[in-house]
Amino acid sequence: FPPKAHMEFENKKFFINSTLAVATLALSYFFWQSPVLLVVFLGVTSILMVWNEGDRVALYVFGVGFILGPLAEALAIQAGAWTYADPHFLGFSVWLPFLWGNTGLFFRRLNLFVGYLFRK
Repeated sequence: FPPKAHMEFENKKFFINSTLAVATLALSYFFWQSPVLLVVFLGVTSILMVWNEGDRVALYVFGVGFILGPLAEALAIQAGAWTYADPHFLGFSVWLPFLWGNTGLFFRRLNLFVGYLFRK
């Protein structure tokens, strides 16, 4: 891409990703008491975030967040650091891996966006 077109492309990806990240937080806030529904909503949000990224690395980033985020929380929960109001598995809710996966995708996009800004 020419520089201006590439910047517009990066802005668009960042805006979409950020909007979906905020949606992830809002959905978690409003639907945490309906775990099955929240898993569906966050699953759709995850698919949209991966699709927005458009590469295989996004799947890996999502997978790492999906697995390692809840694993770290499970260890902290087992150590007594905190508890969840509605735990389903290893002390946390079934939707939490999706939240962590989406968080990984958001931080990847943020890193790419900021990196692009400073390269200029």
